[in-house]
Amino acid sequence: MPTLTKGKAKKNISSIAVLCLLLLVNHSTFADDMGKVLKIGLLPDDNTEIILDRFEPVRLRIEKEIDCAVKVAIPAMGKNHSYEDLVNALIEGKIDLAYLGGFSYVKAASKIPTTLIAMRKKDTKFRSYFIAQRSLNIKSLTDLKGHSFTFGSSSSTSGHLMPRHFLIKKGITPEKDFKGAEQYSGTHGNTLRMVMSGQVDAGVLNSNVYDRYLQEGKINTDKIEVVWVTPGYSDYIWVASETFNKNVKDKLSNFFINLTPGSLEDNKILKSLEADYYISPKRKMFSKLKEVAIKLNMIKDP
Repeated sequence: MPTLTKGKAKKNISSIAVLCLLLLVNHSTFADDMGKVLKIGLLPDDNTEIILDRFEPVRLRIEKEIDCAVKVAIPAMGKNHSYEDLVNALIEGKIDLAYLGGFSYVKAASKIPTTLIAMRKKDTKFRSYFIAQRSLNIKSLTDLKGHSFTFGSSSSTSGHLMPRHFLIKKGITPEKDFKGAEQYSGTHGNTLRMVMSGQVDAGVLNSNVYDRYLQEGKINTDKIEVVWVTPGYSDYIWVASETFNKNVKDKLSNFFINLTPGSLEDNKILKSLEADYYISPKRKMFSKLKEVAIKLNMIKDP
């Protein structure tokens, strides 16, 4: 599994330079058993540099909390199965802790016993945004018929699984009702760029990513608009293998769940994680996703 990783980078090296150097690192990073190292895998659902830079304060804080070196890895972007690579890394024991989307968690849990570590409160009712070029006057899901459209990654909860589910509930068959072949952008950021550039008429993406890009002034609302917001569903979650060290798992769970809104130190971490606060998740929260995935033939019924 080719990866991008981030450890203790020198402060005088730019993030871009660090990223270029790390492109040379291969999967052997996961097998590094020299000393105490916690290996964390992150979902490649956005630009890799953005993910690494945003997570760096969290990585440093976790090192402090568990008194252990922390390495972060992201499956290589630009390939169709990068989400699958993260799931497989957890299954194969190449990473200790994984930040998974809901669908990825369902896949992992079908293969190995897992421990649920923590979950952002807002992820209990996560949402996807269907977006379209404003000039096309698309105002509903049914208006998408006959237009070109892109999902995100084929393994994404918010960029594919649940949007497909809601489209079908509205009587839309993506492989028949959209213009041209089904498209998958690979990431939420790519979906946004494809719609803004006019490469496709419409698409669907993670509401978190859209809202962040909007706050940062990266979305031209004269060109695109949100045309439909999905009902809420369970999504992102921190997961470890059940066989991983219980003491460390407890420390990690306590770290996330004890992050306190209003605390100066914790606010920085919560902001990096785009979190309000964390809760202890229950497996039943993901039963709906599992039902949907089985119904859509995206996983096998056990």
